[in-house]
Amino acid sequence: MKILLVSATEKEFYPLRQRLGFSGESGSFKDHALDLLVTGVGMVSTAYSLGKFLAAINTIDLVINLGIAGSFNRSFELGEVVNVTQDMIFELGAEDGANFIYADLLGLVDERHLYFHSSHSVKCAILSNLKIAQGITVNKVHGNQATINLLQEKNNPDVETMEGAAFFYACDQAKLSAIQLRSISNYVEDRDRSKWELDLAINNLASKTMDIIEDLS
Repeated sequence: MKILLVSATEKEFYPLRQRLGFSGESGSFKDHALDLLVTGVGMVSTAYSLGKFLAAINTIDLVINLGIAGSFNRSFELGEVVNVTQDMIFELGAEDGANFIYADLLGLVDERHLYFHSSHSVKCAILSNLKIAQGITVNKVHGNQATINLLQEKNNPDVETMEGAAFFYACDQAKLSAIQLRSISNYVEDRDRSKWELDLAINNLASKTMDIIEDLS
């Protein structure tokens, strides 16, 4: 299988690269040919970098996005890897007083360009055993409890990232199977980096990704 692994930063890739023994951006593991793509942080960088790569390479069987995420859901443990099967571009729309109108309701975009679902046909016991998460993709991560409370009342997402929906969008446009794996680095609350578990999240992400790739063999 030809698998493209996508991450926003090299730091999120580093432990996986070490385990795979890759010094460059491609190699093989078990029966798979793997490419690694670092897109940069945010929706714009992700959509452009991934779109550019997929336009040049048309032999990809599966694309896996891996990275860290903040969790609204306290049942997810710090360092736990989850399978984000639903995602949305959260901030595209217009304010109407205290209310927010999403861009599809304004007639600016089709609903399918705001709301996305994981799409793949692979059979993988490791992946099936991961907790399912609903995500939102944001330009500004949340760190104000009043805003967080309002968001949870109206949308009730499990996790937030800065790239997930853009990843799904690019794969959807290219008609490719797509999986989004996220490891929980922190809870979404008043910002306090001392409570974050970045190293634990990134190392667990690498281990779980290796398990999934091996299980796909």
